[in-house]
Amino acid sequence: MDSLYAHFDEFLTAIGHDAHKRDNTLVMLRRILGRANLTIREASTLHGLLRKAEYVMKNGGDASHYDEPDDAGYEDEEE
Repeated sequence: MDSLYAHFDEFLTAIGHDAHKRDNTLVMLRRILGRANLTIREASTLHGLLRKAEYVMKNGGDASHYDEPDDAGYEDEEE
């Protein structure tokens, strides 16, 4: 989960989120995601959404050439 929190922090920087709001925003994200008790696959999905959003931002809103990464190594966990 630490890598997901770090990714959200990088994403907030990329979107120009106000620096004075960053700490509170990250605390709220940690609380929300902590309560959600995410599986590895769910965390991976959130990473993927952030990656795709970052790609689209870097490419002028064009996602047509985005190559979805393979989910190999992320098996569904039984709940």
